[in-house]
Amino acid sequence: MHDAGDGFIGWIGHGSWIRYADIDLKDGIVGAAVTYASGWQPEPRTVEVWVAPTGSRRPDNGELAALIHVDASTGSYEAASATTVSATTVSPTPGGLHDVYVLFRGHEFNFGALELTVRLPHVKPPAPARDGIPPRQVRPHTTPRQTPRSRTPVIPLTLVKGAQVFPDIAWPANPRAQVRWTSSDPRVASVTAKGKITARSTGTARVVVKSSGTLATFKVKVVPHPERG
Repeated sequence: MHDAGDGFIGWIGHGSWIRYADIDLKDGIVGAAVTYASGWQPEPRTVEVWVAPTGSRRPDNGELAALIHVDASTGSYEAASATTVSATTVSPTPGGLHDVYVLFRGHEFNFGALELTVRLPHVKPPAPARDGIPPRQVRPHTTPRQTPRSRTPVIPLTLVKGAQVFPDIAWPANPRAQVRWTSSDPRVASVTAKGKITARSTGTARVVVKSSGTLATFKVKVVPHPERG
């Protein structure tokens, strides 16, 4: 057995293992690969990746996570080159801190490194919107902020000079509520107490209707009559 270090570990025989201590596996392993070098070997070999509790001191105290098949040598012992082989499948593994073991089966190896691909911790997505209304999310240790009322939009209204209209608005729920109509420039567009707008001369004016708050604002644009001017 060897503890993994920064250097290259050579001449590893059948049944030997290398331990990587206190590895954070996040939410588990999703991929594994070994980089190795060896001289000529006539028989296939395998590399097993085991995940065990920290301080277990043996690979078989844990779970087999990956089995990597090594089918060929990478050169002579005097001139071996490194190659990387990946596991075709990875078994479900626990996350968090664990000891990871690389266990060798078969003839001698020169071992380079172990590469693990881990799954990132799962983050619960926000709840989906219900009936088109986003879910309410209250920040911890804070008071929910009041949502300010949206400003009444300005409704564009183009009239030909001399035209008269009664624009539609959302009337107050109380039928006895007092409704007031005003015009910013009666010379351009005048309005009666009943809400009839008359286009008097070319230009622009704002007509506002109120009842305990603004109900609507019309930006009235008066254009010349195509025949009368």
